[in-house]
Amino acid sequence: MKYPRILFWCVGILMSFAMSTRTTAKDFVHSFGQNAHSLTMRATLTTDSVVGHVDSLTVDPDTTKHVLLAGDSSIKKAPRHITTYAELPNYPILKISGFSDIDFSASDAKGSKSGFSEGQFDLQFASELSHKVDFLGELSLTARADAGEVAQLGMAAMPGFNAEVERAIVRYNLADYFKLSAGRYHTQLNYWNTAFHHGMWLQTTIGRPEMIKFGGEFLPVHFVGGLAEGTLGLGPIYAGYYAGLGNSRGNLISRAGDAGSNSNERALLGSVYIRPYAFRDFELGGAGFLDGVILHDGRRYDERIIAGHAVWTKEDPEVITEYANVRHKTINGDSTFNSNAYYVQLAYRLPWFSSQLKPYYRYEVMQIDRLDNVFANVPDYVGYIIGIRYDFSELAAIKAEYRNQHYAGVAVNVAYAQISYTF
Repeated sequence: MKYPRILFWCVGILMSFAMSTRTTAKDFVHSFGQNAHSLTMRATLTTDSVVGHVDSLTVDPDTTKHVLLAGDSSIKKAPRHITTYAELPNYPILKISGFSDIDFSASDAKGSKSGFSEGQFDLQFASELSHKVDFLGELSLTARADAGEVAQLGMAAMPGFNAEVERAIVRYNLADYFKLSAGRYHTQLNYWNTAFHHGMWLQTTIGRPEMIKFGGEFLPVHFVGGLAEGTLGLGPIYAGYYAGLGNSRGNLISRAGDAGSNSNERALLGSVYIRPYAFRDFELGGAGFLDGVILHDGRRYDERIIAGHAVWTKEDPEVITEYANVRHKTINGDSTFNSNAYYVQLAYRLPWFSSQLKPYYRYEVMQIDRLDNVFANVPDYVGYIIGIRYDFSELAAIKAEYRNQHYAGVAVNVAYAQISYTF
């Protein structure tokens, strides 16, 4: 009688095994009892509808309702939504956005010619490399009458396009309050430079403020180095910060030392901003920048920049105001030079005509210390612009703008029109 009982018991086990496709994760754990508690390695669990890892279980849509966790013999219910294989990310995940514009201008400046010009053709790349690592890049093609490195070849300047890597940043996202990155940035010195990049469609106006224009020398538009950043909630306000270490400005101070630093000194960057939860459209921020500038003739200056901004980003109204002070000091400390710049921009999206019209106005000033050799080629500037933006499509806009500009006291009147779009 002993052997038939053993045979019967074996047959029962085989039948149970044959029906294992109907075994749930809960039955699996129960059959192993306390052995599940001693699991310390990844194991694969296969049932009728479950294929996954014991310590990180991913299941098909028709899953059982329990998840086995390594190191714990208890059973925990899975969340309402369970990630399926079809939903698992396949890195890298790349998204590309494009911007471009076509412009018309006419000026009363001596020797100027009216006509059309092609604006920048700009591509922005955002790629997830993993769950915590991402990449941001921006490439621009700019039409120029003197395009290319022809001067280095002893050739005359020729019309064409200049290609430029505007931004290339790889970032590790440890948490919202702490992220580390390295690359080429738009310097986090003021609001405009980080809110509106090279796509003209992004900004209300046709042109950037004079203090932060592309190719300008007053503020460093680009920054090459490393950056720590983060955001966090502090009671009734939402706050963010940037802290960076990078190359000094190049001998041509409009450049950021892309191919390497021109000295053993490093530029230091820090900025903070806050937004009240009760008024999320309002932002108040400030920044500081410490650097050493070396001119072509070898003269050295310490540079300190202090900037601040206050903005209301809602379009009815839109208010952007910024200020910056740039101080240059000779190395021996016997001479100090201070230059200042500010602007105020006002805009309002009208409620009529399907809210497609947005008139705007900007007033700006740059006061340059004329004894400052670093800014020898930067003129004083006073000007205002008045214009209107018509968003005839969700992704395209027409802008018309009049500018009254005074460079070093010389008045220039300019009329601009632009079609800008994103794709």
